[in-house]
Amino acid sequence: MPFGVKDSSKSRSTSTGKASNIINGRVRAVILDSEAYPELYRKHGQEASIGGIVFEFLDTGNSASQLNNLPFALPYFSNLTNPPVEGEAVTVLVAGDRATASNNSTRKYYYLPPVNIWNNPHCNTTPNEVFEGPLYNPDTDKKGYLTTEQGATNKPGNSPTTLTYKSGFEEKSTVFPLIPFAGDTAIQGRWGNSIRFGSTNKDTSKTNWSSTGTPEDPIILLSNGRFSNSGKWNTLEEINTDDSSIYLTSTQKISIDSTSYLNYSYNGENTPENPKEYTQSQILLNSNRVSLFGRDSSIISAPKVHITGETINLDSTGAFTVYANRVNLGSGNPDELQPALKGDQTQVLLDEILDTLKQLVQACATATGTIPIASLQKFAAENITRIQKLNTSTIKSDDTFIV
Repeated sequence: MPFGVKDSSKSRSTSTGKASNIINGRVRAVILDSEAYPELYRKHGQEASIGGIVFEFLDTGNSASQLNNLPFALPYFSNLTNPPVEGEAVTVLVAGDRATASNNSTRKYYYLPPVNIWNNPHCNTTPNEVFEGPLYNPDTDKKGYLTTEQGATNKPGNSPTTLTYKSGFEEKSTVFPLIPFAGDTAIQGRWGNSIRFGSTNKDTSKTNWSSTGTPEDPIILLSNGRFSNSGKWNTLEEINTDDSSIYLTSTQKISIDSTSYLNYSYNGENTPENPKEYTQSQILLNSNRVSLFGRDSSIISAPKVHITGETINLDSTGAFTVYANRVNLGSGNPDELQPALKGDQTQVLLDEILDTLKQLVQACATATGTIPIASLQKFAAENITRIQKLNTSTIKSDDTFIV
């Protein structure tokens, strides 16, 4: 949000809001642990206070009150964790607590997610015009905010001071909300991460996933680390530039960068379609690294399993087994392939050849005739020692076996 902005056009209610079941509040402190606000942590139930806030009433501006004197509220939803940051506006509901069953007068405050003041999921803090404390900028810093109405989420770079948050929250100027489309449901985090339950858009120019298929075909996009450089207020998921993405498609064609995609092993027959051209349902994962781990048991099963990369390494601490009717190494072209030799049978054949060769050399060494066969005797003398040392027992692999 633009820190220190004053909106002179807004009106204030004369009601304190305390008697209503719906209260407008501004967060003064968020209890996330026992360290940031130790007194509040102890006062409001220690571990039971985690996720709670203390707040001031927006329409009365009671910021001058000490934190210990401000009302306390817990999250309204038990299954949704979305703590605000200091300075954000929240809607507070009055409801019963654990003692309500025995005491109908007992009431407790519960807060809803932060009010979308700046229409940005990242930060929606709204400065207090009454209180000037460590959370808010002094009057000398309340300048240079004309750009806020144009969508800026932070002060210009030459501004000397920004809001500080005791919770450690730090605002970024690079996080923008997603562009919404008709029928979409999107859950957006504060840090450029989101899940969009969307569909193919009739106006294909508005999205990067609607060039194929029928309008309203479903798609789910999970994006993490999405930062826009376009200078626009809203942004889109981009599978090639977001830090990590998971896309679950139905009929959409996703233009994923597939420069390392190879399919030469198919030799042009039944070649799988390039992922960026595929228009049937698929799951796309894209990041600098993708790791899959199975703690106990895992299986990969598909009509076709295709792995491609500049280098492929397979490591195993036990056996590595490949079962197939045919195993091709080096090429998918049958005209270029030659069959592997069977180790045991090859050794038996070589042993027989060696035995025969040894007998031949020995015969040559003692070869006689009417005239001594000098050339045979010379050959035997030069080679008999080397041939006797030949041994096939070491030619077989200890850890690689084929059928």
